[in-house]
Amino acid sequence: GIQCVRFLEKSGNYSIATATNVPTEKSEKFISQTIEKLLDGIVPEKRSMEYTIVLLATPVKDVANRKLRLGEFYSGLAPYAQWQTNYTVHETNSVNSTATVGVNVGASAGMQNTNSSGSSLSDSVTDSNNSAVTDSTNETVSSGMSNSTGKSTTKTKGTNSSISGGGGFDLGPVKANATVTGGASTSTATGSTTTKTVTSNIANSVGRAVTSTLGKAITRGVTSTVGIAKSLTFGGNFGMNFARSSSVTASIGKDEGIHQSFTNYNIKHTLEKLEQQMKRLEMGSALGMWDFAAYILSESQDVANNVAHSYIALTQGENSHMSESAINVWRGDMGEESCDAKEIYGYIREFRHPLFGLNPELMEEDPELYIYPSIVTATTSLSGKELAYSLNFPQKSIAGLPVIESASFGRNITTYEDVEYYGAFTMKSGTWDLNGHKVVINGDLYLEGGTIDLNGGTLTVTGNIYSTGTGGYMYIHKGTLNVGGDYLLYSLTTD
Repeated sequence: GIQCVRFLEKSGNYSIATATNVPTEKSEKFISQTIEKLLDGIVPEKRSMEYTIVLLATPVKDVANRKLRLGEFYSGLAPYAQWQTNYTVHETNSVNSTATVGVNVGASAGMQNTNSSGSSLSDSVTDSNNSAVTDSTNETVSSGMSNSTGKSTTKTKGTNSSISGGGGFDLGPVKANATVTGGASTSTATGSTTTKTVTSNIANSVGRAVTSTLGKAITRGVTSTVGIAKSLTFGGNFGMNFARSSSVTASIGKDEGIHQSFTNYNIKHTLEKLEQQMKRLEMGSALGMWDFAAYILSESQDVANNVAHSYIALTQGENSHMSESAINVWRGDMGEESCDAKEIYGYIREFRHPLFGLNPELMEEDPELYIYPSIVTATTSLSGKELAYSLNFPQKSIAGLPVIESASFGRNITTYEDVEYYGAFTMKSGTWDLNGHKVVINGDLYLEGGTIDLNGGTLTVTGNIYSTGTGGYMYIHKGTLNVGGDYLLYSLTTD
């Protein structure tokens, strides 16, 4: 389960103050502004004025998403940071002239000859013999009455010609002859007739007709046609066409313009801060990113408030403007009205940042009210470097936290370049690896403890080498040891 540290197990009417900011350097001597300045500045005079400072930092796991959202904000504001407007007036006058003259010259000549000839020959012989006997008996009884009105117009135009030759002969009742006729006739008849007839006829007739016809016709025609046509044509045409184009253009122009540049300083300044925030997130990707807040607990509201302001003043620096500093205080001495402070104290006892949500009653009173985001914490995102300024441990002893300076020991040292020392050199502990380099000691070497590993390097001691006590090991390890005086070693290994 979740447990709390011993000094927070006690429940009380604590007033709680939160302090959040971005701690940065004030100057090159910023490191001297450590937490003892705060603890020495506010010293409790009685038990009710005691206070507890909880510096709480939790790791941030969504640094990449925060960078992405920050980039979207920057892209949305960038087009409105600045824009330019140009007003230009252009005036031009031009003159143009063109002239064209044309002359045409031409001539033509032609001659045509036509010869035509033709002839035709035709013969025709026709024999005919017709005989007919017709008997008829007709009896007709008719009566009637008719009314008719008519108008007719007839135009006839005809031309006929015929040539025939021969003689005639007589065969009794049958005669044959040949004739030559020719004529032309034109007739026009126009008539209008109105007739009203009442008839009643009775006719009875008997008849016989005997007809016998014998004929022979011989026709011969010869036609010959000869034609000659000749024509000769001369023509003449004189003209001249000459074209010339001349263009003269004269332009006179005048330009007038106004160039205006407008910069929205508020957006520009916001974009600069977004760029700096992006650099902080990049640093957080490398050194770690943390949600940090300082919580001050005290039975006295004034003490909690003063400590919070002193902490902000101690950690505030030149670049703290990257995030607004904030101090919030919840009183714990108000009885039932101090339920908020008790709730927040429950979070701090478990080393959790308290969460603050939007009150649903505000939405009921004003449905259009919307505060983004709906759930927040009283923290500020800090990189690993900035977090070190927030957790500024004291350099001097304070009540409950002694600070004692002591010499370093037990370290392993590796040489990365050729070095030279002057005076006596003492080796107390740890391991010294020459790492293939040259080391010169202009004096005596005292081995009180530890090990020297030449490791392919060269150690030159112009004085003596003394191994005191039970320590002092020397490993040649493919290296070279040069001693100008005497040497006394507790252990020397050449492997």
